[in-house]
Amino acid sequence: MPLTLTVHFVDADGLTRASEAVLKDTGGAVRTVRLKVPVAAEDARIVQLGVSMTGERVRRTYHLAVDRVPGLSRPAAWHDLRTDAPDRKIAGCPGAKARRLPGSAPGPVLCSDRSAPGTLLDAVLRGPDTTLKYPTWSVRLGTDRAKGSSPVPALADRMLLSSGVARVGDTVTVQRAGGGTARIRIVGKIDAVPGADRERPRLLADSRALAAQFVLGGTLPAAESAWWVAAENRDATAALSALRADPRLGDGVDVPQMRARLAADPLRQGARGALTLCLVLAPAFAVVGFTLHTALSVRARTREFALLRALGVRRGQLAAYLWTEQLVLAAVAAVLGTVLGTVLAALVMPVVTVDDTGRPVYPGLLTDVPWARVALTAGATTLVICAVVSVAARLLGRVDLARVLRAGEDR
Repeated sequence: MPLTLTVHFVDADGLTRASEAVLKDTGGAVRTVRLKVPVAAEDARIVQLGVSMTGERVRRTYHLAVDRVPGLSRPAAWHDLRTDAPDRKIAGCPGAKARRLPGSAPGPVLCSDRSAPGTLLDAVLRGPDTTLKYPTWSVRLGTDRAKGSSPVPALADRMLLSSGVARVGDTVTVQRAGGGTARIRIVGKIDAVPGADRERPRLLADSRALAAQFVLGGTLPAAESAWWVAAENRDATAALSALRADPRLGDGVDVPQMRARLAADPLRQGARGALTLCLVLAPAFAVVGFTLHTALSVRARTREFALLRALGVRRGQLAAYLWTEQLVLAAVAAVLGTVLGTVLAALVMPVVTVDDTGRPVYPGLLTDVPWARVALTAGATTLVICAVVSVAARLLGRVDLARVLRAGEDR
């Protein structure tokens, strides 16, 4: 009966790949089997073996030897990954001793394994129990053991820590939905995991270290649903182009694309439109306000200015006095307007910018004040105010001193 040997590899990124070969009975003769390595050979590590005996009709003893493996740096010590160890005596392993409490052995059983340099596997196995109605046809062998291994460092989000289930410094055991456990030590905290639902408690850990933990527990890592890719010089254009060129790799989103998506949000566009309208109308209202203030000030203080002229104050000095007064007011208004506008934008924009769940985006928005635009707007407003003050100064220069002073005596 031919056997199916499945070799599971893990690459440097913690991703698993498998390659299998059908081994026929050679009667003890040496046979070369070509096994494709689906990952880079220099980064590959064999973590598990699977031996399948599907269709076996009689429980028999197998001697399976896979040696002369090129590139195998160290011998492996294989063990059965099942949590309930099979009873080798019941299975009929050669030289096996009876256990104090007899167990069962429904599937294939690893009786012994001899490790040697260049040898992947040199094992004696017993086949499945064919007397059962539904026998187990395969067995999985592993090399690493979880005992004595260090837990994976991870960061816990605020939701997990606030639930009281775990605290920073605790070591917890997590169980995957598809099976398998991993030991994790919480070394720090974060507000939330970017791109993930914040309604559920989450841990942030290195995928390679987590994959190694699952392998120690006898479970192969599951396929990742999403990847974070760091680009050199923060330019992901080349990586995004390569990703979009091959639809099998999935959908890619970079920071500029996400920024454009958030900017196109209708709620955010409405708030941005309102702020833009304020940006346009605020200088206009400022000019109108300063014009009215200057005109009323000139009209109310005409006799005062005429008296100063009669005392010998020149027209240029009066104009400079008026300029100083209005420009101080304009500077104070510009500083207060900039501060209030920045605070208002910092408070409003994070509230109206939400993700698909209607919650504020995470990480939070950064406050970026367009100082060049602010300076340009303030400069243009100042120039208009200066023009208004210049016109008022020219009007002061045309004041008829005798008529103004005579009108003051009549009162």
